[in-house]
Amino acid sequence: MVAMTRQCTFRLDGDGVVLATMNDGARFELSDAVEAVAATVEVAGGTRRPILVDMRGVQSESKEARAYFGGSEMTRVATAIALLTSSPVSKMIANFFLRIGHHPGPTRGGYDPSTAGSWLRTQTPS
Repeated sequence: MVAMTRQCTFRLDGDGVVLATMNDGARFELSDAVEAVAATVEVAGGTRRPILVDMRGVQSESKEARAYFGGSEMTRVATAIALLTSSPVSKMIANFFLRIGHHPGPTRGGYDPSTAGSWLRTQTPS
């Protein structure tokens, strides 16, 4: 299954990991964050799952969007989160999330795609 929002594309891989890829130039406001979490729930079939967030294309995230992504709503969606970063902007946003968020479980950032995917697959609930 694939779901698309204005800022991101979501799909479920064969190992049960939700892959969330932010569009190049994505600018997240609160409404985009709410829409992204809803799309994650849809793709995950209502089951908490590990999430791989490729945020290398993100250009900005509002304070409200960061708070929503780092808030309690994520604990109902994710078992673990890996954040892929590359640009200074994506690294700053990831570091903010890692420091202030209410994490549903293990959370890491700054991986290359293969390392992040491998780590998340060890976090998949049985």
